[in-house]
Amino acid sequence: MNGPVLLDFRSALVNREGTGRAAREWVRALAAREDCPELRLFAWTWARAAVSEAELGLEAAVAAGRVRMLRRRLPHTLVSRALRIARRGIDDLAGDAALVQHLQLRHLSVRRAPQCAVLYDILWNDAAAPWIGADAAGRMAADARTLVRRCARIQAPSAAAAHDLVATLGIDPARLDVVPLGADHLLRVAPGAAPGTPFLFTAARVDARKNHVTVLRALERLARAGTHVPWVVAGPSGHGAEPFLRALDASPVRRSVQLAGALSEADLAAHYRAARLFVFPSLGEGFGLPPLEAMGLGTATLASPAGSLGEVLAEGAVLLPPEDPAAWADAIDRLWHDPSQRAAWEERGRAQAALFTWDRAAAALLESWRRVPPAPGSGAARGSGHRRPSGG
Repeated sequence: MNGPVLLDFRSALVNREGTGRAAREWVRALAAREDCPELRLFAWTWARAAVSEAELGLEAAVAAGRVRMLRRRLPHTLVSRALRIARRGIDDLAGDAALVQHLQLRHLSVRRAPQCAVLYDILWNDAAAPWIGADAAGRMAADARTLVRRCARIQAPSAAAAHDLVATLGIDPARLDVVPLGADHLLRVAPGAAPGTPFLFTAARVDARKNHVTVLRALERLARAGTHVPWVVAGPSGHGAEPFLRALDASPVRRSVQLAGALSEADLAAHYRAARLFVFPSLGEGFGLPPLEAMGLGTATLASPAGSLGEVLAEGAVLLPPEDPAAWADAIDRLWHDPSQRAAWEERGRAQAALFTWDRAAAALLESWRRVPPAPGSGAARGSGHRRPSGG
């Protein structure tokens, strides 16, 4: 590849979860590799940064000229409209780019450079599961189809997600690369504060898809049998959180459940390390980073096999039917009281999580970029400036 790669870095600065985490860690790992081209990080957004540039850990790469941050506080809608009117793209704003990598669905126009996009899942496509509001799901579906139409290559974080993308969007499998995420980022974080007594832990946005209610019903079953297990839930509320919150308010184990909200990275790492067990009964995932984070930090993990979780977690976690509270109660009770079983699952979890490093993720992304064919008419045709913008 000849020339710099422009990455849409907006989510990395404003979103501490999911896509923001992936964008930050991919760039950090790419910048550390000798075989990576210059990276230009497009971060024009009105939203205030939730992550400081110091936290990104890119100072040395910026000083060496391997990474260049392009940051202006301008609204997405204004930038998008201006690009359409001017018939320009973010590759024009950032200088000539050999490739543009989209790291979120809500993308901006690209005029000339070849494009790639990460599509994490098709959770917006399931009308039977109210995981996303109808309006948001419609916008996400339209954005996904636009990216598929205009990108040379699509990256998926798991084989399960790749299969769903092919089946739902009709992507030619020859254009699709499986590029798993990493799970070793919290190993470098100094732990913060966590409860000092044994507790069950979940780190996930509280929404319908994450299915917290199954764990709540399992804990109620255990309480009726005389076992009381404290449960800490970390994460903000999302779409469809209300049924769980109502069930929690009415639950006889309400006082044993702590809603901790969004935790800092240091406190999150501390909670993973201190928890006796990690539980994740999700109904659907394109990858499933939280259980891998827990496993990597040595916490025995119980999860559902839904979506990609069976593939990603494999033999490193206890896999349970996501809507069977009795099975979850039995597994929690068994591991809560049996240190030898917990130790065995802790070891298995560490071994599985160790397969997912951000350096490997960066190498897979670089390999995907190498498969992008050169832009047609790379000379005068590329400089003509009369093509319609190819995104947004």
